[in-house]
Amino acid sequence: MTFEDLIALKEAQKVIERLASTLDTSIEELGVFYSEAHKNLGAIIDRWECKP
Repeated sequence: MTFEDLIALKEAQKVIERLASTLDTSIEELGVFYSEAHKNLGAIIDRWECKP
């Protein structure tokens, strides 16, 4: 990981913190929402790929 990568991660962290604040939720809750959305999207893609 480069110094530039660390700077980009820090900037992303700031954006996520602002998003959480705007939505009046915690970063942990955003993580749960993201995890559920990612799992559901994966299931949709799996079903789509299995269609004949």
